[in-house]
Amino acid sequence: MKSKKTVLAFALLAALLMTFAPALPALAADYEAKLEGQLDTDVNPDVPEWGIGDLPGAVVSFNLGEEAVITMEFDAPVKFTGNWTGIATNVPVESDEDAEAVMGGITSFKVDGKEIGAFKVPLINRDNSGYLTIDIARQWGGEYDAFGLIDMEPFSKIEIGFALGMEINYGDDGGDPEPPPADEKPPIPAFDPNGTYGAFFGIQVNNIWHYRDEWAHETNGFGSENFGVIFDNENDGPAPGTVTDAVLAGNGTYRVGVKGLDISGGDVINLLYFSTDVPTAGEPLQITEMKVYYDGNWKYTFNEDEEMVPYVMGITGGEHKDYYQVYAIHAWNNDLKAGFFGQDMSVKDIELVFTVTGFAYDKAEEAAPPAEDEAPASDNAAPSPDAPADTGAAAGDDEDGGFPSWAIGLIIAGAAALIGVVIMIAAKKGKK
Repeated sequence: MKSKKTVLAFALLAALLMTFAPALPALAADYEAKLEGQLDTDVNPDVPEWGIGDLPGAVVSFNLGEEAVITMEFDAPVKFTGNWTGIATNVPVESDEDAEAVMGGITSFKVDGKEIGAFKVPLINRDNSGYLTIDIARQWGGEYDAFGLIDMEPFSKIEIGFALGMEINYGDDGGDPEPPPADEKPPIPAFDPNGTYGAFFGIQVNNIWHYRDEWAHETNGFGSENFGVIFDNENDGPAPGTVTDAVLAGNGTYRVGVKGLDISGGDVINLLYFSTDVPTAGEPLQITEMKVYYDGNWKYTFNEDEEMVPYVMGITGGEHKDYYQVYAIHAWNNDLKAGFFGQDMSVKDIELVFTVTGFAYDKAEEAAPPAEDEAPASDNAAPSPDAPADTGAAAGDDEDGGFPSWAIGLIIAGAAALIGVVIMIAAKKGKK
């Protein structure tokens, strides 16, 4: 009997301990971390654009409360695009606040053996995935780049030390990043209210990756062989579509667009916009209205009377831009992600008609934009002074008064004489 009572007592004691003992975090549990981000395949075409996490060295196991290091070496130099780079883990969290409460961050960051530093970085529940991510660099959703990764020269080896579940002593500066100085870029000229500028149609189609990058893009921007076309990334050449750009010469209404698209193989349009060479510093311009047309049919009007004014990156919101970029669709921005007029992958012709103010003079010939229920002028109609020619037109084929992309560059570069003529005409008109 005594032995049975003893066993029963131990059982009761064990039950009490299990009932009242505080729950302890599983600090010794194994977790996994993976370096993720977008690599620039123009710099190194032999690496996967979004598959860095599948390359040797990208994944490590770690314990909370202990430091771990991700080390990756490449046969040829690589460069991150800066679109987004981070360390994704399988540490469960329910919010950004939960992620920050875990504590930790980057303890060491080396490139080709050179120590960049150890900076405090955001710990987030990225895309509400339910798991903690260590943010390293991003351009979407607010620019952040603690280590200068976006502007860093191509490198062959990267070593990133990190720790979670512990407080990191960053020294007197508290871990505030002081990234290495990037290569100096030429200063951006101030906006000239008497000058002329360019507006350039832009698009990016998911899945088939047909796109036209912005005017200021480092590799595909103005002056590159790909800038005047819709580029087919998969086939490494032009895709169907003839682009129309515009010369901004005074306050007025302008239009940019594309004809003859074939994006039927895509699933969504990620980006629909126009870029410019107008600097955003000082916010010199206002885009007071922008209308969207698909195949000649009005789809949506962005203005103060609708859901929102035309969305200008760095001014209305979103990541900083040195030059105006005005969006109708932006898949990585909450305001424009769903789109206000749906997705139509059968569309062949797209036109953005927008109104600009902020110049010191008016457009030489002011023309009202088409009504919302009125299609833009057809190819057979008399050309509108607002409508530049298709950029894909043959050299010398400019009888319709349009401006191909290469011509816009020449016009902007030698604009002084043109401005004088425009102002003189406007002045004469004002005297009538």
